[in-house]
Amino acid sequence: MPHLPLRALAFGAALLAASAGPSNARSELAGARSSPQTLLVVNQREHSLSKIDLGDQRVLGTASLGVNGHEIVVSPDERFAFVPIYGNSGLNRPGSDGSTIDVVDIRTMQRVATIDLGQAVRPHSIHFGPDGLLWVTAELANAVLVVDPRTRRVVGRVPTGHPQSHMLAFSSDGRRAYTANFGTGTLSVIDTRKRRLLGTIAVAKRLQRVTVAPDGTVFTHDVDNPRIAIIDPEKKLVSGWIQLPGKSYASAVTPDGRYLVAASPEGDESIKGRGALYVVDLKSKRVVHELDVMGAPSGVTLSKEGSKAFVPCPSAGKIVVLNLRSMALERDVVLGPGVDGLAPLRSN
Repeated sequence: MPHLPLRALAFGAALLAASAGPSNARSELAGARSSPQTLLVVNQREHSLSKIDLGDQRVLGTASLGVNGHEIVVSPDERFAFVPIYGNSGLNRPGSDGSTIDVVDIRTMQRVATIDLGQAVRPHSIHFGPDGLLWVTAELANAVLVVDPRTRRVVGRVPTGHPQSHMLAFSSDGRRAYTANFGTGTLSVIDTRKRRLLGTIAVAKRLQRVTVAPDGTVFTHDVDNPRIAIIDPEKKLVSGWIQLPGKSYASAVTPDGRYLVAASPEGDESIKGRGALYVVDLKSKRVVHELDVMGAPSGVTLSKEGSKAFVPCPSAGKIVVLNLRSMALERDVVLGPGVDGLAPLRSN
């Protein structure tokens, strides 16, 4: 079926404010309202994007995607979702390499456009930058590509200095971006205004994912050891480590900067198929809550108001929900194997 033209995206000032990051984040956990009722879920195996009502776990709509989508970002007006099509290769697995970004109209749950990146670059992590443009990691290009969502064209290319730039995160003020470079175990630091590489930080043998706290502290995950690196972004060095009971894969920091929630695909290695969530008190740098999860968690996404953490478990085909006020697990969202990138919405 041919793609329809992408309608003009009237982001304006709202886009700039929303994409600049949580610079005005406050402690919202205690007085948070109810969590978002709708969640967008990318499924690698089904090559789809689904809209889920979290109240009764109904599927409100599903859009077909290319092979394979991993991550997702939503426009600030919640009209469109952008899903990089990574391909069916992997960090250490041969296969096809993607070269596009699919665009889905969230209201109709129809794919309405495909952005051609011009070459096979294996696009993965995607965010709106402070300039209102899309920034997406391009693993095979050793770069971050900058894409205009209105014209659907690549308008910039920022080198990371290393291959396999897998994940991307912005500082709270949007002036810096960081990529976790998987195979070289380095973190690239990018000046977003000048679109240039400021330098790289050697962290470990291999890295997975990167997270930025509201105060600007950067965290990244040692693939081979049960620890998270604490990065001083000004000095561009590892300032310390958070020791964990098991190896972690991804994390997110609560809006008040008090806790870091880390997902471990292994957890207690003596129990097959079991992973874990570790809640770290960032003041003491210690794990204060450890929760067993049946499945292998692969990411952590916070609800819009920051009171819940959504954790996909691709092999188990479900999303684990952690209530950050009670630090207790709620009912799983059961879907199908392959669930991956998540994007909570403010409203249906």
